[in-house]
Amino acid sequence: MLELCNVNMLFRQKKIKINVLKNINLVLPNTGLVIIKGPSGVGKTTLLNIISGLKKPSKGYIKYNCEKIKNIWINVVKYERKILQISKIKEIDMKTLIVTGGSLDISWAKDFVRTINAEYIIAADSGLKYIDELGLMPDMILGDYDSVEAGLLDKYKSTDIKTYPREKDYTDTHIAIINALKAGASVIYILGATGTRMDHTFTNICNMKAALDSDVPCFICDSHNKIYLVNDKMEEVKVSKKGQYGDYVSFVPLSEETIISLAGFKYVLDDYILHQGLSICQSNEIKENEAVINIKKGLVIVFETKD
Repeated sequence: MLELCNVNMLFRQKKIKINVLKNINLVLPNTGLVIIKGPSGVGKTTLLNIISGLKKPSKGYIKYNCEKIKNIWINVVKYERKILQISKIKEIDMKTLIVTGGSLDISWAKDFVRTINAEYIIAADSGLKYIDELGLMPDMILGDYDSVEAGLLDKYKSTDIKTYPREKDYTDTHIAIINALKAGASVIYILGATGTRMDHTFTNICNMKAALDSDVPCFICDSHNKIYLVNDKMEEVKVSKKGQYGDYVSFVPLSEETIISLAGFKYVLDDYILHQGLSICQSNEIKENEAVINIKKGLVIVFETKD
């Protein structure tokens, strides 16, 4: 019999602490089939890694046949273990909505949130006021709350609330993206990430790389723009003329040198070497039923825009 006793798993990213498993107590019999089920992001894989000896828990321990195992993470082959047959679990598509504190057209946003129908919602600091105006119930609230109206946070005291210091190495939006990934987001939409502070807007765009590096699609959207990142590790990206966000598509390189191919656009490119500072990829238009973006080297920001 394998027994997990008060197992906790805490991940750290610089000053950010994310508790993936908390006080897990579980008894697994010596015989039979054990199935571990749950939505994406709740810690199934982390739990299995701890059981199999691939990860050491931050707190707690494992007992095998009533004997506490002390060194399983040092030499896993030293111990007799049962092979747990886990049924194949279909990951749940978890659309995640992050609302942060930039500018937001509430009238537009009401239609947008109905369209995407997010399963998981994060309010990043003053984005909570927009959440409240939109009549949404957040699954998580995070930030330092320096710009949140007094009393508003109390309205959502039953929600998972994470508090961070005002002086920190990450912005609230960046922390929200990290938490969305830890929660198992399959796609992330961010509202309120654009506005009058261009430094915040550009930083928010660059912060989407955390999602890109995790192979999770991430989009910053407002009433005029849909913004996302594409790099050379992705397969070709297709944008349909019917489904495009606006009338124009622009590409801004984040790498010193980018090799880009565009098909189905008014202005096509074939392995064009795009250097930073050039504006040749501004305000392109989709002419075919479907346009194809292929980045063979580098990283670009894609803007689907309308006036």
